[in-house]
Amino acid sequence: MCRAASTDRQSRPGVIEAAGSRPGSIASTAISTTRASTISGLKTRPSVLFKRNCWISFEPVEGSLSVLADYIGPHKIMWATDYPHSDGFFPGAPQMIGERIEPLSPEAKHQVLAGGAMGCYGLH
Repeated sequence: MCRAASTDRQSRPGVIEAAGSRPGSIASTAISTTRASTISGLKTRPSVLFKRNCWISFEPVEGSLSVLADYIGPHKIMWATDYPHSDGFFPGAPQMIGERIEPLSPEAKHQVLAGGAMGCYGLH
């Protein structure tokens, strides 16, 4: 969980080890759900809760990274090397991520490479 060790003790869920493309369907459901929030009595729409509180982790080989960065926001993305596992992507992960996010703007690239983790852990 992100921010678990921060001074304000706010917990923020992260979707880790789930393949970044899978949470896209979660985001889509949360973003498109309006009636469910009325029925369940939620005061805040699921899409707002998701956008405010969730980050998604991608592995460097996931082809959907740039598309979902555009959809959920590059500031809500983190990436992983899976180090020290032998099937991980260390030490080449940053270069692999760079290849995946080539179509994005320089600001979006910065958000994917660093801004997501900084926001999740409260390092801004």
